[in-house]
Amino acid sequence: MEITENQLYYNFIFGAFAGWWAGSQEDRTQSPLLSIDQWSDKLQATGFEQTEPFFCDYKITKGGTINVFVAHAKDEAPANLPLTVDVYPAPATFVKQLEANLRSRKVDVCDLSDPLNGDRVSVLLPEVCACMAWGVEDPLFEHFRRRILESKAVIFVARTAAHEGEKPDTEWVSGWCRSLRLEHDNIRQVTLELSSELDNSAVVVAAILRSRSQDLSLPNAEVEQEFLEREGQLFISRVSP
Repeated sequence: MEITENQLYYNFIFGAFAGWWAGSQEDRTQSPLLSIDQWSDKLQATGFEQTEPFFCDYKITKGGTINVFVAHAKDEAPANLPLTVDVYPAPATFVKQLEANLRSRKVDVCDLSDPLNGDRVSVLLPEVCACMAWGVEDPLFEHFRRRILESKAVIFVARTAAHEGEKPDTEWVSGWCRSLRLEHDNIRQVTLELSSELDNSAVVVAAILRSRSQDLSLPNAEVEQEFLEREGQLFISRVSP
C-alpha cells in the first residue's frame, strides 16, 4: 500500500518526521513519494511482474491518493549476476556486516597490489582514501591507479571533517573523481561521504551496491554517483529547480 499522489498536505503531515526527506533514490526531486508509473517501473526493474495497482482507495478524479500493488517475482534467473565486491582495507566487523546485508553476493578481502580476476566492484575505505588525498607515494600510487582502471566500478568511502582541525578527505576525493570521470567514463566511480563510524556504515555501503548506481548497463548521466551518510541514513546532494 503506497501513497502515489504528491499532495502538499502529505508534506505538511509527515514532513517534520526524521527521514521524510532522506531520499536516496532517483526520481524523487520534489517529494519522497512515487507515482503509479514510477512504482511500476521500479518493480519491473527489480524483477517483478504484474506491477499495475491491484486496487485503490478512490479514483484520482475523486481525490484518491493511495494504491495497493500485488506483484510477484519472475521465475527466470537473472541474466547477469552481480559483480564480486572487493574491499580494501577490510576490517573484519565491516566485512561481516557487508556480507550479511548483501546476502548471497560474494565479498572478497583484497590488497591494492592483488591482481583483479574477472570483473569486480572495488570498495576503497576511508584509510586508503585519506592516503590518496594527503600523501600517496609510489609504489602505492601505482597499485591504486591499476585497481581503479581495472575495476568495472569503484566506491570511494571517505570521511567528512567532523571536528575543527580535521582534514576534509571527502572534498578532495569528490573533486578528484569528478575529473577522473571525464577521462574514464567506462568506469562507474561513486563517492560516499561518511560521518558515522565505519563499522556502522556497512548497511549504507550495501544500499549503494544494490542501487541503480551499480547498474552498469545505464550511462553515468542517468545514475547518482555522489552520496552522503548522516546518522546512518543515505542522502543525495541535489538542488531542485
